[in-house]
Amino acid sequence: MDSTETNEQIEFRGFLALLSELQSKGKITGEQFREYRELWIKQQPNDRDVTVWDLKQILNTETKPASYESKKKPVRQRL
Repeated sequence: MDSTETNEQIEFRGFLALLSELQSKGKITGEQFREYRELWIKQQPNDRDVTVWDLKQILNTETKPASYESKKKPVRQRL
């Protein structure tokens, strides 16, 4: 039995690490993590490259924490 990993297995492990980083930074949810993982499995290699590029763009964009909106003070309306 050969215990060496294929290129596809190595790439998949890297993809999962990217998803984990996105999730830990609050940029994707657990559900999105699972959806992207399933998408990777069903995609062709060329399509996977596009998905990885898109996810890296999300990782590199600045976003406000999810709780930011809830911490805003309500606006008082004049009557």
